[in-house]
Amino acid sequence: MIIDYITPNGNYDTLFSSGGLRIYHVDTTLASDEYGSFYLASDNYSPVYDSTNNGKRVLRLVNDGNGFFCDKDVIDDTITGFGWYDENGQVTVNTGYMITIDSVSADQKNCTVTILPDK
Repeated sequence: MIIDYITPNGNYDTLFSSGGLRIYHVDTTLASDEYGSFYLASDNYSPVYDSTNNGKRVLRLVNDGNGFFCDKDVIDDTITGFGWYDENGQVTVNTGYMITIDSVSADQKNCTVTILPDK
């Protein structure tokens, strides 16, 4: 996973009016073709590519379309898109982790995050 800290100024100047955290699920599963060359199994040119944007992706935004994660938010298997892929390419497998956004400073200069195994 990648955790991306967004601020309305600085790293994403003028693109957002507020800030917080975005989390990306990353799938770098490798496959090989008939010649033994490796490629990312979920990239746009692979044989399993799903053009509907509902299947496996190399990068997928967790909680897509629902804003940023901020103070006291808890990200676990109840959050859309946080799971791992199942054998059918759907996001149904519990990651076993829970991420808590402890704080995002009012001036948006820093944040603290806790990542723990989900109990």
